[in-house]
Amino acid sequence: MKNEIMAMINSAEGSYRINNIATLRRWTKNGIGEDVDMLVIAFDPINGVNFGDDTIQINSRTYDGIVADCERAINNHMNRVAITLMENLENGYRNC
Repeated sequence: MKNEIMAMINSAEGSYRINNIATLRRWTKNGIGEDVDMLVIAFDPINGVNFGDDTIQINSRTYDGIVADCERAINNHMNRVAITLMENLENGYRNC
């Protein structure tokens, strides 16, 4: 995994699936052709439900830093999912 992520970081664009709910995405040109340095973690909907903040910017460009940024992003995302599911349960809504 480390080699694939670092190869993507050193390329102009790409994506790498890091687990069953998230993909790292990289690009160096924006929609109007300007130079950018973007790396984001993009989350899939869970059971077809989007729980908000489906992409979060990753600031680090070292492997250990990327892993740490992804850990924070995944923990925050999953916490939001749990909060939303519990709020829905408490209010009588079902996510299915």
